[in-house]
Amino acid sequence: MNNHVNSADQPESVDGQRQPVTVSRRRLLQMLGIGGVMGATSACSGTSLASSSKTPKSAKSPKQSKSPGSTKSSSGKRTANPGAATPNISGPGANRVLVVLEMQGGHDGFSMLVPYGDARFRSLRERGWTDPKELHVLDDRYALAKGLAPIADRLSLIEGVGVAKPDLSHFAMLQRWWHGDPDGVGNQLTGFLGRCCDVRAGSEPVTGLTLGGGSTPSLITAKATTVALPALDSVRELSVNNEENRRLKATLAGLANNGLVSKKTLGTSESTDNLIAAARRGLVSSIDLSTMVGRIGEAPKGYPENDIASALSMSRQLISLDAGIRIIHIPWGSFDTHSGSVGTHNDHMVRLGAALAAFDKDLKANGLGDRVLLASTSEFGRRPEANQSGTDHGTASTMMLLGPTKPGRHGSPPNFGGLDGNGNVKATVSMADYYATLAQWLGIDPSDVLSKGATPIDTLGIS
Repeated sequence: MNNHVNSADQPESVDGQRQPVTVSRRRLLQMLGIGGVMGATSACSGTSLASSSKTPKSAKSPKQSKSPGSTKSSSGKRTANPGAATPNISGPGANRVLVVLEMQGGHDGFSMLVPYGDARFRSLRERGWTDPKELHVLDDRYALAKGLAPIADRLSLIEGVGVAKPDLSHFAMLQRWWHGDPDGVGNQLTGFLGRCCDVRAGSEPVTGLTLGGGSTPSLITAKATTVALPALDSVRELSVNNEENRRLKATLAGLANNGLVSKKTLGTSESTDNLIAAARRGLVSSIDLSTMVGRIGEAPKGYPENDIASALSMSRQLISLDAGIRIIHIPWGSFDTHSGSVGTHNDHMVRLGAALAAFDKDLKANGLGDRVLLASTSEFGRRPEANQSGTDHGTASTMMLLGPTKPGRHGSPPNFGGLDGNGNVKATVSMADYYATLAQWLGIDPSDVLSKGATPIDTLGIS
């Protein structure tokens, strides 16, 4: 059976593990045979599903009981959900949510948390990067990018996060971060965030989602359902009670209950049956997601008008639904700054600082301050030495947390006097330990989602 709808609609599968799929509403109607010429619309959500209910031997899978989960169909009736992740929502992380901000392109952590008091660092960078007058000074050694001043006293900053044997390729390092594979050995077929979703999935329709940017390998799962949500309005549109949407949902519900699927047409092999079951779960989840989003009102006030603020505002609204979403992934920015670094980074930090301050205030106002942790990731940092107006691909970087953690600096400062052969710093905090900290926040034993030996950072106050 051909698992691919169209190369433009669905990314390649990886050894049976499928990525979140984003399909345009027009394309979905065409595939389902529901006619009608549609106006230009945004894309609607898709689902991240395993093509087999059996996890490949090389993919680490959380422990699950044999009892299947279920979801509600558009009619409100409970529908069998064969192979769905079994609820595992007890413990300290039961109601917690992790928001992951992926700073795309290799974020220069040295421009976010600036070690301006280090003479060796100053000698590697031009004055524009290290002038205290252009920064938000914390003490006689460190300063923040000025744009982060509105949220400076709330941030936890982990220095030196990276891997022991780095690669300077975007693609190679993205694969490691997406899959939680510090050594790049390629033995994880699911994404790190996907495995966390597998552990935390209950009977709700969706456990994890990515906002904007299409699907992400980080949310590839073995059992849980995750979605790619381009924009809030694109899914809210499906919740409108009109004839077109009633026909669409009825058709989706029929497919979800196997009413329109012919085994004679699709085959009867075990792998095909599992794929059909997974697709059915995804269809039910898509219907339920559109219904959930339809309950969201107008965007909350107090947020600046920019892209990251819009994504964070939407995140808070989705979290407030209390509908089982445990992980929200936000890809953002363009940090591959080989030139014009100072101006580009400063602009990004101004937008980010204002957005984070509004998000933090909004969470507290809605009683979510203790339930939500925002964490940054990026495939690598930038080289300490400037190349005139820019910075080249580096290794370790500074990661950021916002939420119920201990603010301030954590980890270990890089040694600018002991650079590697490429002129880059050596990691002082393992990516695996950083990820173990995020897993701990969700109440997950790190050994269930990471290789052995990953240890949470104990200075952050996360338990």
